[in-house]
Amino acid sequence: SLAWNEKGYLNIWTRIINDCDSGRCAFNLFPKKDFFSLPIAHGEGRFVIPEDLLEILVKNQQTVFRYCDGQGRILPEYPVNPNGAVYNLAGLCNNQGNVLALMPHPERTPAGRVIFDSMKLYLDGDRRFTCVKPMSSDAVAGPAVRPQDAGILRDYPRGADSVEMLVDLIITDNEAQTLEAALNGMGIEAKVRRWTHWEIFTEDRSPDFMDSLVKSGELLNTNKEIVHIDDPSCLKGEAFRILVRDKDDFTGESRKQTLSGRLGFDSVRDVKKGVLWEIRCGAEDWEKILKSGVLFNPYSQEAYRYGSQKPGTQTGNQLSPAAKSSFCAKDYKKIIFENLHNVITGTDFRDLGQKKIGKVRDCYISEDKIVLISTDRQSAFDRILASIPFKGQVLNQVSAWWFRKTKHIIPNYLLDVPDPNVVVG
Repeated sequence: SLAWNEKGYLNIWTRIINDCDSGRCAFNLFPKKDFFSLPIAHGEGRFVIPEDLLEILVKNQQTVFRYCDGQGRILPEYPVNPNGAVYNLAGLCNNQGNVLALMPHPERTPAGRVIFDSMKLYLDGDRRFTCVKPMSSDAVAGPAVRPQDAGILRDYPRGADSVEMLVDLIITDNEAQTLEAALNGMGIEAKVRRWTHWEIFTEDRSPDFMDSLVKSGELLNTNKEIVHIDDPSCLKGEAFRILVRDKDDFTGESRKQTLSGRLGFDSVRDVKKGVLWEIRCGAEDWEKILKSGVLFNPYSQEAYRYGSQKPGTQTGNQLSPAAKSSFCAKDYKKIIFENLHNVITGTDFRDLGQKKIGKVRDCYISEDKIVLISTDRQSAFDRILASIPFKGQVLNQVSAWWFRKTKHIIPNYLLDVPDPNVVVG
């Protein structure tokens, strides 16, 4: 299965080597140990496999392509192994040899033609591979019990000396919508909400310190996200909630190093990042969701039961002093004054289509779409009087909220809200 890269999103060149006998599959009908350069462009392409299953795949010569250096040496460290894949895996074939899962992109360079030429040879030949005996169904089944199959979910083990941040996206959450559509496609009627979850281990929990952490920009984008610090009251209503974390939390480690090392937050000892899924559905459907494996990958992630799983009960942990601070109430007047010169007075995106300017909105019209950008211009009597911070954002988000809430009554033009100030229709 696939997990997030150790180094985040990568758009670089790498090398892969044919590490199995020539002709093991339809895609390596060229000499063993041949290697060549291919580009990769992915954020979630790190192969993770249980050791017992990897041993079977290696023995069966299904680990066809592996990352290597310019001399064909298979070295585990970056950048030879660009994403931290187990066994330097870049490509795996199925037992029959007619299906290949490959992370680099052979179609983007002439060097990758060797794989397509191999496919042609396979299609022109007898299309049979006899070098490996078929594996039994027991051999390829993997672990007998997966965590989600057995319903094994531990309670979220929050640290006693940590601060919890829940970050809510205030524009369209494509990940939550995609999961909701997938569940609906499985015949499960559910409503999905996603929170970014941070656990900060620090001795300093003062409001000023928390405020500085948020303003650092390392944990959220305040232009399109809202943070709740040690405030479980933001989780309202009946829902099942599950916290998912990567076993190799490279993002959390990176944020910790940046905060404590480069930005001077010396009291930050550790940072852990996760995703909190909030799903409103029936108990039977919740069991189906857990068994489906759609919420987390047990080989690369850990999942925890977050708060009470009994609908109708309060979720979360006890409030810390930070939750009672003035930060949670937010000094909006202060924020507005700090952004008096951070306003959108106009836009110029020539590639979006024909531009038309209204009193407040800049409109870009193309053949099949319209992009409306709500500026911060304040008008009266057909005159622009001033620009007010966040005015366009508030106008745009209120409008989008009502469009979503009324779409079941009458269809509307709204397709997406890619930015707090922008709608696409």
